[in-house]
Amino acid sequence: MVQVKTALLITISAIFLFAILPSLASAEVNAEYQIKQYSVFDIQRNCINNGTFCQVGAVCNISINSLNNNGTYIVRNKPMTNSGAGMFNFTLSGADTRNTGFFHVTVVCEELHQKGSEEFFYQVTTTGEENNTTMFIIIGMAFCLLIAFGYLLRNEYIVFIGGTTALISGIYGMIYGFGNVQNDFTRMLSLIIIGIGIIFTIMPAYQLVENGGSPEYEEVEEITSE
Repeated sequence: MVQVKTALLITISAIFLFAILPSLASAEVNAEYQIKQYSVFDIQRNCINNGTFCQVGAVCNISINSLNNNGTYIVRNKPMTNSGAGMFNFTLSGADTRNTGFFHVTVVCEELHQKGSEEFFYQVTTTGEENNTTMFIIIGMAFCLLIAFGYLLRNEYIVFIGGTTALISGIYGMIYGFGNVQNDFTRMLSLIIIGIGIIFTIMPAYQLVENGGSPEYEEVEEITSE
């Protein structure tokens, strides 16, 4: 009965811990570029007119507004550099990428009095990486289930695997952050997860050593014959 209560307590605690991870995820927007905060980044787009690349005389202008700051424009109708062969470039400076979040981009090109436009999104994050929240939720649930079933089945090997899972995910979170966020909070959360992983790897390992490698630690009732 004690083992069942322990398993339930561990499951509830771990689920609560990993439940805060989705709050780190950003809104679901299909971002074409993932850009690291304060970095310099080149936005390159092709200009095509009637199925062929635009010529040297073509002109493209770009506008960028934030979706997370009341639609504030960081770039408004600025010319892009014609790199030749229909390729146009605009360089975002470190000042342009200082704010995190999603940004809406509009590119308008004109050639021989013909205009065309396209729209897309990019995202600025502290890591410059795609959102990995889903992966951490899956790992978190795997950790919860392994630990819970390990205690319910009274099997230290399963508990050890669950602890190792938490340990690895904590180290990954320390390096890459959670979701697409990396700051003091995510590092603190990673340290907590690493601590949990250490506890649930050392405890079953010690128990296995005591039991001579046997996963069973139930007390066996001695049978005596009269």
